[in-house]
Amino acid sequence: MNHIEPNRGWFTPLAVLILVTGLAAPLPGAITIHVPGDVPTITQAVALASSGDTILVAGGSYTESVTVSSGTLTFVAGSPEETFWNAAPDLCLEVNTSGNVTMHGFVLQNAAGQALGCYGSSASLHVENCTLQNNGRWGIHNAADGSLTAINCLMRNNNTSMTTLTHGGVRFDSTGATALIEGCTIISDTNTGGVGIHPLNGSDVEIRGCTIRDAQRGIAAGNAGTRTVVTDTQFSGCTVAIYADRNAELNAGDLGNSDPTDDGGNIFFPDNTDFHENGGASVFLAEGNLYPRIDSAYLTARVLGSVDYSPALHVVVERAATHPDPVKFPTPVPDGQFLEIRAVANEPGVYPIDLGDWMLSDDPLFSAGDEGIFEIPGGTTINTGQSIMFAWNLAEIDRVWGIHPTAQTFDLSTASPEIALSIASDEVFLSPSTVGIHDALLYGATDDTVDPTVWLAGRVPLGPEGTLFTRDLDSTDTNTAADWTSEYFGGRLNTTPVSGWEVYR
Repeated sequence: MNHIEPNRGWFTPLAVLILVTGLAAPLPGAITIHVPGDVPTITQAVALASSGDTILVAGGSYTESVTVSSGTLTFVAGSPEETFWNAAPDLCLEVNTSGNVTMHGFVLQNAAGQALGCYGSSASLHVENCTLQNNGRWGIHNAADGSLTAINCLMRNNNTSMTTLTHGGVRFDSTGATALIEGCTIISDTNTGGVGIHPLNGSDVEIRGCTIRDAQRGIAAGNAGTRTVVTDTQFSGCTVAIYADRNAELNAGDLGNSDPTDDGGNIFFPDNTDFHENGGASVFLAEGNLYPRIDSAYLTARVLGSVDYSPALHVVVERAATHPDPVKFPTPVPDGQFLEIRAVANEPGVYPIDLGDWMLSDDPLFSAGDEGIFEIPGGTTINTGQSIMFAWNLAEIDRVWGIHPTAQTFDLSTASPEIALSIASDEVFLSPSTVGIHDALLYGATDDTVDPTVWLAGRVPLGPEGTLFTRDLDSTDTNTAADWTSEYFGGRLNTTPVSGWEVYR
């Protein structure tokens, strides 16, 4: 059946496409051209198309190089992640002059140069939910004053033919080029010179909510007039996570709101060699970001040159720093929960406290039924300034965060039965013996029945996964939900230690 009709009014498949993919409504008279249903190649579809048309490409493998110089075209993979567009040979698609292209769901690969190029002063390229992999120089190259948007894309191994510090995920090369890179994962630039994102020559680039790993430089910005803003992005396995030189402006913090502690929100894992390096940038701001540790000696050794990174926030593990290919997005580590007891306040005569044989449990009766009990080993003490951590996966915490197991770190997986905190609702009890409860936390909906003398009223608000519950012993103990604060950190720990204990779920 031929899907193209002379009046260009065959809208039924396009209506379904809009419902499923969320594409913008077509221009009046626009059609959908099917590859290979209507024409066998993408190149032929482009030659046939008019501005506003959609080219729907069925799953399979295509080896082509296409140029769009004018008009508006939308390319949609009929089988996302199973529609492979191989370059022939230098690139897959080039947008120049005044072309306007949107792409959804393709695997763009094997270019000698870059998979996608945006080379027109009035050109625009929007790439969403695509994978760009195994390309020689770049996943995407923007070398003109046009605009680029990349949303929820995976870019990996896009430096296969180069060994210089100029190639990798995305590069910008022109004054006036503007871009938003959001929710993308950029990984595995295999050569020593790999760069995740490379804003140059006066480009204006915003990077937010991305994951950048295993690059020589995660972000490298250069040249006067280049402005780069980075927020809520994770860096791991990079030699330098963020680098800037040659009078560029790099803003990974101090974004102008009233609270300086949440400005950047970027996370720097300990497997980065260095976090920041100013090689000659005119501005390098990095306030309100999250690091494995915040002591001065640790950060000074990993922040090179003049960088404003104060205040810096400490981080607590929520998810692994590395994710197996080809996973696009980070997933929570199942054993990311922990319990922690802190002794921070200086209270003469109170510390040290012997916690040996104290117990943690999610059973109010400590009955060792279907709930778990963990007995703190004898001889365990806590003094002013110390903390004791109880976690479900010490090896993962050590690998990702460099928090090495010590005599004050315990593996809750050894509890029998194992303590397992529900995401929806649960209880946690701290007891000096099986006949009394020292303190308790009840969160979420009602679960177990609890003795009213132990817990008088209310349950701590749940919050999303990644919530830290904090019990501040400096306040009056009411044995109610009012004793606890519930705050979502998304893997981050508050900077101000309190005298008390915490539960992270």
